[in-house]
Amino acid sequence: MKKNLLSLLVCTKCRHNLKLAPFKTEKDEVVDGKLTCISCKREYPIINFIPRMLPDELIYDLVWKKNIKFLKKYGKKFKKSKKDFAKSFELTAKSKTSSSFGFEWKEFSEFHGIYKKQFLDWLSPFKPDMFKGKLVLDAGCGMGRHTMVASEYAKEIVGIDLSEAIDAAYKNLKGKKNVHLVQADIYNLPFKQVFDLAYSIGVIHHLPNPEKGFRHILRKVRPGGKIFVWIYGHEGNFVMVNLIEPFRKLITSRLPHQLLYYLCYPITALLEFSCAFYRVANALPIINSAAKYLPSNIYLLYISKFSFRHKLAIVFDFLSAPLARYYRKREFEKWFLHANLNAKIYPHNENSWKGLATVR
Repeated sequence: MKKNLLSLLVCTKCRHNLKLAPFKTEKDEVVDGKLTCISCKREYPIINFIPRMLPDELIYDLVWKKNIKFLKKYGKKFKKSKKDFAKSFELTAKSKTSSSFGFEWKEFSEFHGIYKKQFLDWLSPFKPDMFKGKLVLDAGCGMGRHTMVASEYAKEIVGIDLSEAIDAAYKNLKGKKNVHLVQADIYNLPFKQVFDLAYSIGVIHHLPNPEKGFRHILRKVRPGGKIFVWIYGHEGNFVMVNLIEPFRKLITSRLPHQLLYYLCYPITALLEFSCAFYRVANALPIINSAAKYLPSNIYLLYISKFSFRHKLAIVFDFLSAPLARYYRKREFEKWFLHANLNAKIYPHNENSWKGLATVR
């Protein structure tokens, strides 16, 4: 943790400032340490360079149980290390989602050359210039692929993720002086209302309550700042909504992650064949005028440029998530209207929606 991150952080419980107590440092960063709220005295561990700022109901399962060495070494420095927590659908769903995406982004932690173009495609028609000189929040950074690109333009950027993917993000982004990473929950963001721009790409539709997650991100953007969101669309996703979604809900999201990972290989091989067929169909003068009516034509042409490994990650992503929602344009627009925002909304690959709005 870079020490200047402290000025952006607040307690998730009472929203007061925090005090830093380093246990181990390396150059200008805190490797291991503790953050303590100056008001309610709630404590947050810093483990392997990353502040773990989760609420009580999540921190035991998602942090303490996974960092036994830290607990054995520094446990006596904390007033409490574990607690029995009440369970609810939302908490159970969060835990399952964290586990799924933690496995995914640790397994698929490598960068692909096309990631930068893909990120800029998601932004289009908005330009990366909107990041220039800005303090930016990446809400749901995974292993850091979007954060990496955005950091090239932003003055300073903070990436958050609920899952262990945050550790993969640190490995990928280590050395980036303008990047901070925090393990945090979108519903309990540990920041002041200071961000010039917040974005979330491919994350909110996996939350138990996506619009609630949108509102929590929005609260961290200063008046005059901007919020950008990309979500799955219902329109143009007939195959996903009607065929793959039931299969995901009933079978694949319930499988052990390692087993699903191996099962995704033959499915990805089928996807590779489908992409090749679509490329040929769109290239042949005789049938290309009819090819545009094929299901998911634009999307399959788009991902046909990706490597097999990249397609494998996409397949795993679709099939592993415990929760996934697909929104019609009018439903997405309501998120902004409910927040009294005037958004510019555009389709992406005819199967998803992206929106940008200025915060009032």
